[in-house]
Amino acid sequence: MSSKEIPEDSYKELLARCENLEQERNLRYQTEQELVSAKNRVDDELARFKIIQRFVNDALLVRDDDALIELALESVIEAFECETAAFLVPDVSGETLTVVGEFGLPFPPESLPYDAELDRSNFRTLLDEDSPLLKTWEELELVHAALSIYSDQDGKTAGAIIAGNTADGVGTYEPFAKQKLSAFAVLVSQAGSLRENLEATERIRQSEERNRTIIEQALDAVVTVDSEGVITNWNQYAESTFGWPREEVLGSNLLETIIPPQSREAHQQGMQRFQQTGEKHIIDQRVELSALNRDGKEFPIELAISTAQIGNEVIYTAFLRDISERKLAEERLKTQVESLKQELDEAQQHTAVALQTGTASFGEEPEAGALKQDWSNLIAVHSFRGGTGKSYLTTQLATLLAAGGMRVGILDLDIQSPGIHLMFGLNGQDLPFTLNDFIGGHCGLKDIAYNVTEALRKPVPGEVWLIPASTQPGQIAQLISQGYDADQLQEVFSRLMVELGLDKLIIDTHPGINEEALLAINNARHLLVVLRPDTLDYEGTGLLVQVARKLNSAHVMLVANQAPAEGMESLKKQLETTFETPVAAVIPYDAQVQDYDGVGAFVLEQPEHAVTRAITGILKPIMKTPVEHTPSENQ
Repeated sequence: MSSKEIPEDSYKELLARCENLEQERNLRYQTEQELVSAKNRVDDELARFKIIQRFVNDALLVRDDDALIELALESVIEAFECETAAFLVPDVSGETLTVVGEFGLPFPPESLPYDAELDRSNFRTLLDEDSPLLKTWEELELVHAALSIYSDQDGKTAGAIIAGNTADGVGTYEPFAKQKLSAFAVLVSQAGSLRENLEATERIRQSEERNRTIIEQALDAVVTVDSEGVITNWNQYAESTFGWPREEVLGSNLLETIIPPQSREAHQQGMQRFQQTGEKHIIDQRVELSALNRDGKEFPIELAISTAQIGNEVIYTAFLRDISERKLAEERLKTQVESLKQELDEAQQHTAVALQTGTASFGEEPEAGALKQDWSNLIAVHSFRGGTGKSYLTTQLATLLAAGGMRVGILDLDIQSPGIHLMFGLNGQDLPFTLNDFIGGHCGLKDIAYNVTEALRKPVPGEVWLIPASTQPGQIAQLISQGYDADQLQEVFSRLMVELGLDKLIIDTHPGINEEALLAINNARHLLVVLRPDTLDYEGTGLLVQVARKLNSAHVMLVANQAPAEGMESLKKQLETTFETPVAAVIPYDAQVQDYDGVGAFVLEQPEHAVTRAITGILKPIMKTPVEHTPSENQ
């Protein structure tokens, strides 16, 4: 033997060493493969999260909900390499899911049935063709899919995305792997948050647009300034009131723009005091001041200021109204009232002298059969200005009196701006005859009286008769320009009582001091002066009460309407002290009353309501006058 034989033990040892080396090589290869696989998974995850990050960045620039949904679905398809995807949102009923967006579905449904599984918090799952959900949602035609929801701030399901493959896609697209589910849930959650942010931003935008529209269309000048007094908002009415265009005045200081020189120091001190201490002098109140226009002309304004704290800064919003015309009207009215007082004083002096000297003459005795002028059942409802609810109160009083079995007449003596007929559902254009026609001699008295009892909508034992004024502009203008005989209107008062057999006649007058109002005040047994609790009405009501006293109106009563619900008793005492006149009622403001459909329906259907009780309280002093019912042909 040419070579030395290897010992058997050494051979076995060599063979074992070779096997160990092979195992080590296989283990290294396996480890290397696992490392490569892990690296690929990490790379895939990084790629997916880069897609998610890109989606978030792109979505932040989107201002449209449909575009956001489309971008989300495209990102799902790209990141998770699936065939189809759909964006689902619960409808208002909570019974169905609306498909608000889809990608790759052959026949996308409009909606799907809602499933209680979706109510689970942070619900996400993989679905296969045997899953109950996919069987319920068979219209999607998916054989495997991933589903994840997102919730709103209250924890309720606000939406979901489902992504997967159809039967046709099997083999082309891999089934949705479990390890991808977490990243899928992250994308869905981000899509939901971005969608909610977009909706919130849209709500804010709409709110700001609505506020801008309200401010622009407001009948007051609306001016907003920051804590330094710099003008930040200036609506179109401010432009016309002060003469400064918006573009020119924004960024200017209010102090140097519309505030008169003599008031600037007080204005500056007031702002500083409020910002340092919170002390208010004119904030949250309605006051009358002076302002400057662009030409430097000073004029009176009515001002109300509100404030808002935004961060560390105080924002002031001023509502201003030019009251130059109102001030002129008030001065004219005061002059008229003073003149009227003087005339009344002179008339009373002449009458007293005539009585002392025996030269007073009261006219001849009425002829047999002449009408007896008895004003004991005549009620005048009047106010210094419009908008007090005077006509509404008139209809409610008439309704309550009719509910008590009386025949009640309502005479619309608001010749300049009639409208009480509307409360009974009547169209002024369809009325054959009106008070204007009778005054003009075109019809008889009974032709202008309309039985409107059925308009009350509930049966009452009494009746309500309406005597309307004309709504025709030509007739209104003719009567105002040509005038009328006051004695003729007095004839209307007395004849209505007799010929209609009325128990009470209520006269609804034109606001202010005018010929018709003075006539009604002079003849009425009861005068109800309706006012709203504000400064302007207080001043005007004081003038009316003085005139009524000069005319010897027998029973003057105040009615405060639309008063704040709190402090009504103290308001009543304040009015009675201020005007030395009894207050028949303080009627609280209630939006339910303002929106109620049907004249008289409220007091009849809501007899225990605070408004009804207040109006009913007016009847007590009115009913102290005995009713002498006069039969008529209408009965």
